[in-house]
Amino acid sequence: MRLIANFIDKEFKDNGYSHVRKIVRGIVYNDNFEIALVKCEFTDIFGERDLFETPGGGVEKGETLINAFKREIKEEVGAEIEYIEEIGRVVDFYNLIHRKNNNHYYLAHIKSIGETHWTESENHWFEGIHFMSIDKAIYEYEHSRDLPVNNIVRQRELPILKIAKKRLDLMKEKRDVRNAVLSKRSKILHKLEKNRNVKEQLLPILNNYETIGIYASMNDEVDTYDIIITLLNNGKSVCLPKVVDHNLVFFEIKSLNELAASKGKYKIKEPIANNVKDKKDIDVMVIPGVAFDSKNNRLGFSKGYYDRYLKDYKGYKIGICYKEQLLEKIPHNSRDIKMDKVIFDK
Repeated sequence: MRLIANFIDKEFKDNGYSHVRKIVRGIVYNDNFEIALVKCEFTDIFGERDLFETPGGGVEKGETLINAFKREIKEEVGAEIEYIEEIGRVVDFYNLIHRKNNNHYYLAHIKSIGETHWTESENHWFEGIHFMSIDKAIYEYEHSRDLPVNNIVRQRELPILKIAKKRLDLMKEKRDVRNAVLSKRSKILHKLEKNRNVKEQLLPILNNYETIGIYASMNDEVDTYDIIITLLNNGKSVCLPKVVDHNLVFFEIKSLNELAASKGKYKIKEPIANNVKDKKDIDVMVIPGVAFDSKNNRLGFSKGYYDRYLKDYKGYKIGICYKEQLLEKIPHNSRDIKMDKVIFDK
């Protein structure tokens, strides 16, 4: 994990450190993009403290960082989390107890929330869990009282909060664009003609390849079933995705009978075959999207499945959509994978 900052303890005398604590902490946010912070109010050998702190704690022996992070968030916030991504690492010191802290920070979405499981010490330390906007959180940190531990925590966590704000602001912007485009897409007329137009443009390109990754369309998406049938009839190796442990895996199919509705919310048709196809063996990929722009940037459905899968994919990437989904510019960052080509009805 990349190092964001390395801070010294300016509040207490430096007598060196005798041990290092590996710590996981996180910016965890709900559907309203409010983040969970722990409010701490107590006095100990460090003196009085009255502050907000990101949830997290020490990594136990034998734990991976991710498993420790999930456990800590479950215990302190009562939350099951998903879409975990790294923010960065901050090193700081507690001189008073001769400790170096190696803090690993993550960003994650709260999938569900239940009861907290605080230890006896945490019941003494924690006043409660508070949800607030990232802007309010930054304000609270910047205006916390001038107390030794408050100052140490502020120094450590403000840079992380400001990085997280940029990511959350981008997510909110993507959400607004996504909702607008999906609303527009649901009202599109003459889809049969539009689907035929996309197919007529796409098939001549796909016929240049032997192994093709494509998806089973749903709801108001450009229809891919007729395209899949044509590719199979032309003797092509056709592969479709299935979500396995929160990641896409592609399986080769021989007919549409090898698809079945998933157990997820949208009942997406997924392969039931077990013929896994490695991404290095897929020559070209036909990729869905909510929107694309004039520079081939793609806006997905917020889950990140395709961006993770395509990160190291070397084949040709084609996005398909209706022309109503093509924008001049969509919000994106370096983690969003661009297409090589976007095809839409003309």
